[in-house]
Amino acid sequence: KYVKRGNKVVDFLKKQKWVDKKKIYIIGHSQGAHVAIEMAKENKIIAAVGYLSGNVLGRFSQYILQCRFDEQKGMLSSQSAQKNIEQKLEWWTAVCRDSVSLQNGDTNRTWKSFGKENINTIAKLKQPVYVAYGTKDTGPVMCDLLPIYFELEGKTNYKLYPVVGCGHNFQEFSVDGEPDYDKMHWQDVMDEFVKWASK
Repeated sequence: KYVKRGNKVVDFLKKQKWVDKKKIYIIGHSQGAHVAIEMAKENKIIAAVGYLSGNVLGRFSQYILQCRFDEQKGMLSSQSAQKNIEQKLEWWTAVCRDSVSLQNGDTNRTWKSFGKENINTIAKLKQPVYVAYGTKDTGPVMCDLLPIYFELEGKTNYKLYPVVGCGHNFQEFSVDGEPDYDKMHWQDVMDEFVKWASK
């Protein structure tokens, strides 16, 4: 649904006299990052894509990874981490087998659609891709691996922009580990995208 809606907007824009059809760029953040990639896959007029704070393994994977991270940091025992993972995988099985029910505010159809990995889709995308993510954000932690897949596919038209020490919304953290929303780096991320896309 989101991809279709987004591409309708792009189709509208390309018909406007004031739009340079060679410079239509899209940016998606978090779940929107997946939408942006799928839009670009379907709509070749899109000149470049911004993939911000996306989870290349799909949204659900971060719940599993977080259990392992907590185990490695000593915040969970190995037995508790394993039990949590098994419970989450049971939840995922239910999500995939029943598309109508609600889980944590979303329908299972939503959970399932955002649970798909898109490493290969991004790597095979013809358009240039800009990938920005906070290095302290669990969700997009696998973005560090994207250059491996890009090189395997021969993709050279990309830029990784890790925002070191920042979270999901490119915010810094206080000394006690709390998000500091007075110190955000959205402008840096967007300025870098504009500079990169304009080359």
